[in-house]
Amino acid sequence: MVAHTVDLNAIALIDNHCHPVLREQQMQPFEFRSYFSEATHPDFAQRHISESVYYLWLLRQLADFYHCQPVEDEIITVRNSMDTIDLLTRLLQDAGIETLILDIGHPDPALCLSPQEVAALGVCQCVKMLRLETLMQQLVCEYDDFAAVEYHFMLALTDIREYGYCALKSIVTYRTGLDIQRWSKDEAVRSFHEARAAFSAQGTLRLAHKPLIDYLLHCALQSALWIAMRC
Repeated sequence: MVAHTVDLNAIALIDNHCHPVLREQQMQPFEFRSYFSEATHPDFAQRHISESVYYLWLLRQLADFYHCQPVEDEIITVRNSMDTIDLLTRLLQDAGIETLILDIGHPDPALCLSPQEVAALGVCQCVKMLRLETLMQQLVCEYDDFAAVEYHFMLALTDIREYGYCALKSIVTYRTGLDIQRWSKDEAVRSFHEARAAFSAQGTLRLAHKPLIDYLLHCALQSALWIAMRC
């Protein structure tokens, strides 16, 4: 039986969820390995990741791209010798990327190339998605009144395209879990006051107040449904 392959190289790709590219170019082995796992304990990068099937597979792929041996030190050396913009341009062209949909909520935008800078390369389109919980968190820190938070949250979702976004994203599972429930407005208001008290006491806030997040998330879903029906 003859095996047949299908050449998909002519098909342009849309990455529907990615993050901005870091400006910092130089990378060491520990840092390089750490990008292959969300585990934060240093043992994972020092002892385990380098033995994983996915990591070893990618070393072979990168060796083909960088024209070197599939050895970690060689790959990192070649990578560090390249200009960030040139490297990004080559990678996008090599992968056949047509559009990047960026979640700009992470990493810190100050450390990354902006969507405009990536689009200016002329290789692909570059658009943004709006991270809902980050918006909630910003508004809770900015306004001391729940009605103002709810108003500005819904205003931002009225026409996300006006603000340069093409999609919504929730990270609720990282904050309070996927068991999204229905809460009354009074419960959401109490949760808001708890969040404001935490912000006032600490000067910063990582929003993880379930009634408030769930309530606003339902508002966002209703807004998204309305936008979809209108299109």
